[in-house]
Amino acid sequence: MYFLRIKPLKESLATAGIDTKEQFKYLMAWMLLLTWASSLSFKSPGFWETVSGAGMLVITFLGILYAYLRNGGSKGTSFLERYLSIGWVVNIRVFLVIGLVVLGGAYIMRLLGYYAGDYYESRAGMGQTVLASLAEIYIALSIGRHIGYVRKEYESRKNQEAMPFSSLQISERLKKFEEAVTQREMPMIRVDVPGARTGRTTRRKTAKTVRVSARKSRTRS
Repeated sequence: MYFLRIKPLKESLATAGIDTKEQFKYLMAWMLLLTWASSLSFKSPGFWETVSGAGMLVITFLGILYAYLRNGGSKGTSFLERYLSIGWVVNIRVFLVIGLVVLGGAYIMRLLGYYAGDYYESRAGMGQTVLASLAEIYIALSIGRHIGYVRKEYESRKNQEAMPFSSLQISERLKKFEEAVTQREMPMIRVDVPGARTGRTTRRKTAKTVRVSARKSRTRS
């Protein structure tokens, strides 16, 4: 893993690329850096801000590690592709739900005569930290669960393609065979038996020979 040297990194990417384990390292470092940077503030953070920032770092680390293991670890494939695409969809869905809940709550409080900004500012602290942590935990678990499903489906289809006859193909052929048997549409099998065509002729010749022999015996007697 490179931190400051960009030239050897470009050479690695241009030749053989980086494996799944290296992808995991870069993603982990990148996400931890973003999480830490988003928790920074120009003013001195309070107690719950510090707890929230530390909690987000821990959840981010464990979430990426969980997704990496569900993808098969170092033996897995397409980790970045799966993590980024699935993570994008999961985050958008969660943010939409949270946004609707917050807007709905603010609208209801406004109808009741409260100002949402003053209400949320007075309730800031432990509640926001707990809710944000729960949302991040749900996102991390959802990403790992979906990645695990994709890995299993990919390996299952790959194993079926590697087999000479899949179970589905075998069942389809057996079904066609049973239908042919029930409908008496089995193909005619021709077996050539020596002397089969000349069976009657042989029997006739044998009968004539017996009659001639009997007549000769009578004539002699």
